[in-house]
This record gives sequence, structure tokens and C-alpha cells, in this order.
Amino acid sequence: MKKLLAAGLCLTMCVWAAPLGVAAAARDLDIEHGLASQLKELGLFLGVGEKENGTTDFALERAPNRTEALTMLVRALGKEAPAQESAKTHPFSDVPDWADGYVSYAYTAGLTKGVSEDRFGAADTASAEMYLTFMLRALGYTEGDSGDFSWDAPWTLAEECGILPQRVDRESFLRADVVDVTCAALFADIKGEEITLQEKLISEGAFTAADFTAAFPEDSFPEERGSGQQTPSTGAYEAAVKQVTSTVGYQETQRLEAEV
Repeated sequence: MKKLLAAGLCLTMCVWAAPLGVAAAARDLDIEHGLASQLKELGLFLGVGEKENGTTDFALERAPNRTEALTMLVRALGKEAPAQESAKTHPFSDVPDWADGYVSYAYTAGLTKGVSEDRFGAADTASAEMYLTFMLRALGYTEGDSGDFSWDAPWTLAEECGILPQRVDRESFLRADVVDVTCAALFADIKGEEITLQEKLISEGAFTAADFTAAFPEDSFPEERGSGQQTPSTGAYEAAVKQVTSTVGYQETQRLEAEV
């Protein structure tokens, strides 16, 4: 009888302990919620709706599909307007109508390929490898035998470029991880150029240097940077100067700059 009671007690403890273990393993996405809001200020990341309390629902706790991941990439590059205006030029038959412009823009720009000649894999779950490949292409890198990396193993180059924060879950890739990679990539250098992605976006008019500094007063993942990486304040300043000096009719008679 004692053995039966002990076995029953053990089983009860195991049943109660299982949910607690799952809850303890849940990811803390507070940092990503904050970063998503910062990206939203620049129009680079949007939610899927609105919560009951009136805040944006970023759905950070779920995995993105390939269409969502590509759409988030296009927005992160400040190209939503031209993408929405793009006619359908992609060869895929499984892309939803609302995403035709996004996929067409990215396909033409060489940012994405399909899973076959006529299928994009629109509803397939996006992986960490896929989104990192998207972002590395956006930074000017190429994959393949004569390229800079392999699409199914982008880890080393992504780490070298500083776009793979340690918080990113490589196995269970979520929309939260998209936010981390995107924020890190804004401070990464374009291949072969002394300019970061955010500086490139500023020069293209995606947002102003002042807007970027207000949204991102500091690098979200400074520990990922190499010693040669520009600081956020320096990058924003240089981009602002370039924007002013490239204005039509600009004439400079004297420039006074303090070291700070």
C-alpha cells in the first residue's frame, strides 16, 4: 500500500512539474518588444494588429513564414513604397496577392529566390539561415561557389558582420529574432564600403539622420561590433553632413568642427 501511495505521489508531482518546466523555458521578449517599437518609429517594422490595450501587436512569439520574413526585410531596407508600387514580375504561383509587389521587388533586386522555378514557398516557415541570407544579400554579399558564403551556413559571415546577436535562436527562429537581426544589421557595414546600412538608408531618404538618432540613440548590440565599426553617433553625424553637402546649390566657405 505504501508503495502504491508513493508511486501515486510521484506521478502527481511529475504531472505538476511538467507545465512548470515549459513555462520556465519560455523566452523573455521584453528587449525585442522595445526594439520592435524603435524600428516602428522609422517605419521599418510593423505589427499584425492592435492589442486590447491599444499597443501594437508585433506577434514576436511566433515564427514568420517566408512571405512575412521577406516583407519584413523589404520594410527594414526602407523599400516598402517602391515594393507596393511594383507590378507582378516574379515567376511564382503560390504568392498571395497582397505580397506580389514585395516578392517582385525583392526578386528583381536579387534579394530572394524561390524554392523551385515556379514556387516561392510562401507559407513555409522561415528559418534563421533564410533571413540571415536575405540580410547578407542586402549588405552586398553573395552566396555560392564563387560567393562570400553558403546560404545554408551563413553563421560565420553573419557573426563577422555583426548581424547575429547571441540572443537569436538559430533553431526556433521567431519574429523576435527578425527584430534582433534587423536592429544589428542597421549598424553593420555595407560590403566594401565605409558606410553602414543605416547610413545608406539615410542617404536614400528612408528616414533622416535625426530620426534615426532619436529612435536608436545607441547601438542595440555593441558587443557584436568589430574594432573598426563606427559608433552610432559618428555614423549619424557623417550621414547628416553628407545629406547637407549634397544639396543642390550648397556652397561651403568655412567649416568649424569640434572634436566631440
